[in-house]
Amino acid sequence: MYMIKVLVCGRGVHGIILQFLEHHLEQHPDIVVEDHCTPENMPARVGEADPDVVLMLVGIPRQDDVANIAAVSASFPFRPIIAVSMALDERFPVTPLLEAGATTVVIGDQTLDLPQIILEVVASARAEREPHLTTTC
Repeated sequence: MYMIKVLVCGRGVHGIILQFLEHHLEQHPDIVVEDHCTPENMPARVGEADPDVVLMLVGIPRQDDVANIAAVSASFPFRPIIAVSMALDERFPVTPLLEAGATTVVIGDQTLDLPQIILEVVASARAEREPHLTTTC
């Protein structure tokens, strides 16, 4: 069985949340947290670790978070990036993250569904990369 490799990115202030997410993800039999990084070294780590999906923990999106997502999206256009925030405010600014290239933004208690969201995002990304064959009769 193929294990989905996840690269988890976050700042030191997110330590407990990152540990919770990692533990939660590793309960799923098809997901393995392959590596960790900070947002600042995220573009380099994606190239080195070659994950199936990048999980980036953000508070209020900072300009450098948006720039790092854009850098990964430009260099690895078929690599899904999931931005995760524990914010419970429906006014959380998701637009800059999506415009930069985040595939999905997960907010607040949606994080409990994160393993399923990861599986769906990776499956969708794989389908986009697969050649589509058409036949005519």
